[in-house]
Amino acid sequence: MTSGKPATILPLTREAAWQRYLELTREVDAADYAETEAEAWDELQAALERLPARPDDAA
Repeated sequence: MTSGKPATILPLTREAAWQRYLELTREVDAADYAETEAEAWDELQAALERLPARPDDAA
């Protein structure tokens, strides 16, 4: 069973990771926004770190 965070589990693109972030934060109540956004940001950063480097990013 998965943890419910497909962006942090599945291989994906930068665009898919950002789309997941936007989906998680799009319709959140103001009272819950800060916590939800922080969790979504952490998930986004973790997903982006797992992506392979683009050839133009390689040193």
